[in-house]
Amino acid sequence: MIGAIVGDIAGSPYEFDNIKTTAFPLFGSHHGKRARPTDDSVMTLAVARALLDAADDPAALPAAAVRRMQEFGRRYPRIGYGPAFYRWLFAPAPKPYNSWGNGAAMRVSACGWAARTLDEALAFSDAVTGVTHNHPEGLKGARAVTAAIFLLRTGVPFEEIWKHITETYYPLDFYIDDIRTDYEFDVSCQGSVPQALKAFSEADETTCGWSGVEHAVRNAVSIGGDSDTIAAIAGAVAEARWGVPDDLRNKTLARLDDFQRETVEAFEARFGAPVPNRPWDIDGVFLTIVWWHNPRTRGNLPANIALCWECEKIAEGILVQRNHDKYWQHENVFRISLDDDPVVDGDTGDITGDEIVRLKDFVRRNRDLIHAHWTGKVDSSVVFQLKFD
Repeated sequence: MIGAIVGDIAGSPYEFDNIKTTAFPLFGSHHGKRARPTDDSVMTLAVARALLDAADDPAALPAAAVRRMQEFGRRYPRIGYGPAFYRWLFAPAPKPYNSWGNGAAMRVSACGWAARTLDEALAFSDAVTGVTHNHPEGLKGARAVTAAIFLLRTGVPFEEIWKHITETYYPLDFYIDDIRTDYEFDVSCQGSVPQALKAFSEADETTCGWSGVEHAVRNAVSIGGDSDTIAAIAGAVAEARWGVPDDLRNKTLARLDDFQRETVEAFEARFGAPVPNRPWDIDGVFLTIVWWHNPRTRGNLPANIALCWECEKIAEGILVQRNHDKYWQHENVFRISLDDDPVVDGDTGDITGDEIVRLKDFVRRNRDLIHAHWTGKVDSSVVFQLKFD
């Protein structure tokens, strides 16, 4: 979710004064206009808070979205809302107004993080979008962004994700360099979401010395147009692939007030903090988790997981030993329970997409302790290893 806020802040000085290059101060000022959170950030946070309220009760999510968007919007009334949405914010009985604007797509990133399945992610997206942007193009733009985020964060191979996006939502048959000169301001989903997705797809972490998120955001700002919104969408999707580096995350949080930061922290505490940047991530093809046991405590029982995201199989070992004896209650044992079936030594078999999501979310939530094991900073008979292709 914070990737959207990175993009919004970075693009904010250029929204009505475009810059057609990737070489600009990321959080700097431009012609006297400083980088700051705008309506894109505030509505992203409002949707996140609505999901905190109602993710366990999807039927209540539309009402929660209305309540939280009006609450946040009225708290921050002068940060760039469009006229129709501004009237909606202050309406006593707000109704959807058939909008196809890109506000639908810029605020939904939390839906991709809170969901356990793609169907649930899309249902979340529809619920928080349809209360305002109930035009088919508005719903479509929000769905495209949500789907990209969910599929990226759950480890679906990029080629499969791109095929899904281009066949289901937008063709994306152009290059950023080819549209940069002539692209103009366009607030429609159909005229800005494809450009944001393309800005993300042409980013990487190696060629320019930038993180993947920063590269995607710079690509987005460089085409001009509705710079903060396009960059918010590109940053949100890029976060799901690469994570936001700590220094960029800290600079972003420093530009939020306490109320806004509290929402970020509450959302991450509930749904899992984003993946940090290197030295490890969970976007590789293979994840191997190995526990070495103290023979004097448990004998020589192996407890290994070799999980291949690509084939979705548990290749060998055991997934978890629940309630077995006191050893498995040790504070340094990572207890991963992915389903309600008992798991025994040597168990193998299929693992579902939902279980993959839960395992990866477990890794995210425990990244600091895992990294400590990885770097040898924790002295324990239990070692946790992550290996990637």
